[in-house]
Amino acid sequence: MGLLRATLLLVLAATAGCYRWVPLEGGPVPEGTEVRVRLTDAGADELRRSSGANDGTFTGPLAYWNERLVGVTTTASIQRAGFAPTLLTDTIDVSVAYLAGVDVKVLDRKNTALLTVGIVAGAVGLVFGTRALGGETDIVEGGGPPSEEAVIVRIPFGIGR
Repeated sequence: MGLLRATLLLVLAATAGCYRWVPLEGGPVPEGTEVRVRLTDAGADELRRSSGANDGTFTGPLAYWNERLVGVTTTASIQRAGFAPTLLTDTIDVSVAYLAGVDVKVLDRKNTALLTVGIVAGAVGLVFGTRALGGETDIVEGGGPPSEEAVIVRIPFGIGR
């Protein structure tokens, strides 16, 4: 039964989907759409000066898009020595003149289907392969009396005993 649960969890994870970035052809997309913004060299230099980012691309949900600016909400992790990482969420405003391109995140149905079929086939093969090689196991779910080889360790929980 544990193998069935593990298989179902793997299938659930696989059906979450495989995604890919597709270059945007045309105008703006709806707010909240996951986008990847690619900047020109001048735009990347400006981003480096203003935020310290080393890359000319960033991703996040689209906050807005008008004739002058594109706003993308991003989350950055700031790590300082001796402190826990801090997450900073901000909207980056990019001049349309600095855009080299915008990509949209879309579900890749073919790769998602192939991944799901592969996981299910592997799980089915594992179930039938273990039964063919060794039959059923001696594992009793839900407990049962310990075998003679079992070592019982008792750990007291409580203060001042």
